[in-house]
Amino acid sequence: KMAAAVRGIALGPALRELRLHLCPRSGGSRGARDFVEQHYVTLKKANPEFPILVRECSGVPARLWARY
Repeated sequence: KMAAAVRGIALGPALRELRLHLCPRSGGSRGARDFVEQHYVTLKKANPEFPILVRECSGVPARLWARY
């Protein structure tokens, strides 16, 4: 279900960048890590020219920024 939804995502022209910060070990970042592991490649293949940045840093809470 989620993979099909991610495959169909076309990022809008106003969106300039997606940036995801997460901790590689904390439980609070587990959902973000799981999303990246399961869907990053599909999302990137659907939007090859679009900057999708994933940054890991110990102890940071998971956050997603969308830059317009």
